[in-house]
Amino acid sequence: MDVTRTTATPGTRGEPPTHPTGIDGFATAWLTPDPFPEDRAYPHVAVQLGPARVRQLLVGALEVDELAVRAHARGLGTGRALLAELTADAPDGRAWLLTARKATDTVATYRRLGWHEVTPLPGTANGVLVFLAPGHPDRPDLFGH
Repeated sequence: MDVTRTTATPGTRGEPPTHPTGIDGFATAWLTPDPFPEDRAYPHVAVQLGPARVRQLLVGALEVDELAVRAHARGLGTGRALLAELTADAPDGRAWLLTARKATDTVATYRRLGWHEVTPLPGTANGVLVFLAPGHPDRPDLFGH
């Protein structure tokens, strides 16, 4: 599998692995801006983590926005390779992503790949889960966040 960087948008990265039959998947990421965005699913993240943890864990970190792998390429390391390449030069190892709580197969994949779920503040759990990359310096297994 060849993972090649192809994006022309500054601050954005795209990683499509190729195979003789075409592109097997893609991933995109960008740096999380300050102030923390208020559109899309970001309000759900902000409620669960609170302002201090959003700033500590996410602002300035690389956010994995999309990861998609074609069915025939699943279970072959494509997703792992995409995430590894995409997050290899994350600032100070700080990378994160969010996914739907109900996407149980996806949640299990991120856990299996060593991503660490950030525990929501009491009473704030909602439809999204936030994961920190294995190399994130503030991952919850180190500091009990």
